[in-house]
Amino acid sequence: MSYNVQLIINSAMKKMGILARSESPNADESTDAMQSLNWMLDSWSIRGIVARARLNATYTLTGGTRSYQIGPTATNFVQIRPIQIATASVIYPGGSQLEIPLDVETSLEQYQAFGDRLYLQGLPSHLFYDPQFPNGLMYIYPIPDQAYSIEIDSYVALQEVTTLSSVFNLEPAYFEAIVYNLAARMAPDYGIVLPPIHTPRDQCISCQADELFRLLLANFSTDLWITSDYQTKAPPSANIFTID
Repeated sequence: MSYNVQLIINSAMKKMGILARSESPNADESTDAMQSLNWMLDSWSIRGIVARARLNATYTLTGGTRSYQIGPTATNFVQIRPIQIATASVIYPGGSQLEIPLDVETSLEQYQAFGDRLYLQGLPSHLFYDPQFPNGLMYIYPIPDQAYSIEIDSYVALQEVTTLSSVFNLEPAYFEAIVYNLAARMAPDYGIVLPPIHTPRDQCISCQADELFRLLLANFSTDLWITSDYQTKAPPSANIFTID
């Protein structure tokens, strides 16, 4: 399902009871909440829970330009820094809407095998992505001979979010767990005392936050989600309330 960071923040604040259904936080509140979200998701990654989302975006390539930065402070394509580019395609100019898939190379050696990569220009057919930090670097082969549009489908780590409006796809189980745990984390900042643990479940944010976190830990903490961004996994006894 499609979400953005602002929707997650609004939902968490409504769970806390500080926003009515039709209200939205101001810019400062949203920025502070986004920082809390990043800290929370960063602490999750240490425990082996990678909140990885899929992001689709379209950009414009520049004729004669071989490499492009992509990330939160990129000079070319500004978005959450991709962990991995899953698929990419170029859209042929002229209004034809002809979309041509690119071969996404998985290693630098594959890209370097193109001996003419530094000078050959034409319709792009290959892409190699180097996930540098804080911005990734994307190489196009052949070098675009004109301004093609490129559609990129990438995996991103949510603890690197710097914008409130980027739309991404996220599993529903992650969304609910993130909302409840963000609400529990932010409550003290607003002077909100959470109901005690013996409160009925439907009235206990902290109870549901802990339960949803444990479900993620049990079901989504797998090697499939571990990348170079996420080095370690925690034992099953980890608890959401032990985060800093």
